[in-house]
Amino acid sequence: MVIIATTFSDIYDLNEAITNDDNLNSLPNNLYYFTAYQYLLFAIAEFVDVCNVDIENHTAFTQETYNFTGDGSTIQYTLSPTPPALCELYVSINDVETTNYTFDSVLNTITFSSTPVLNDDIYIGAYIEGSFLVDLTINEKRILSEAMTIPYIESKINRSVQLDQMVYGTNLGIHSQANHNKVLSQEKQDKYLKIHQMIVRYSFRSDPDDLDNLVGDPDWY
Repeated sequence: MVIIATTFSDIYDLNEAITNDDNLNSLPNNLYYFTAYQYLLFAIAEFVDVCNVDIENHTAFTQETYNFTGDGSTIQYTLSPTPPALCELYVSINDVETTNYTFDSVLNTITFSSTPVLNDDIYIGAYIEGSFLVDLTINEKRILSEAMTIPYIESKINRSVQLDQMVYGTNLGIHSQANHNKVLSQEKQDKYLKIHQMIVRYSFRSDPDDLDNLVGDPDWY
């Protein structure tokens, strides 16, 4: 019997804030999925106690990364340590993604269609995106997707602080930084409230006689 399982991309694709983020979309695929997985782990921790299916046990995101420097003659590169089984690949030369290669999953080698030139910066990410072991309902997917926004907003606040310090120093950017972060902090609180309401509705529909679930977790506020 074939078991249909929800992939992590099924969750990520529901979150427009993350899928439309230019900073995230500029990352190599393996680093994008690594970052999204960190957000998803937060969402899982918030939802696991009331979810009707096991979301804590899952096939985790896994990756290995490799860096080589072209010597003008080598066309084949061996990946060590061994890449994850059945992995996806992201390959770039001088920060430009390329698909002009073949991958031998037995020998763990990458062979380029043409020889990288001297001092070319070769980057390879071998990764497994990850998935749940069961198929989630649309409501379960939406709750996880929305909850991912909390650490995403926190990362935006951190980036804002770092950027203002770089541009304005420790004093001149205080007003701009404070106003921008205030907006983001309010956005974060609003998102917490929305997620809490989604979980309450989910809990009630799953077990209308279990009134304890309607109380919610005070940590949501």
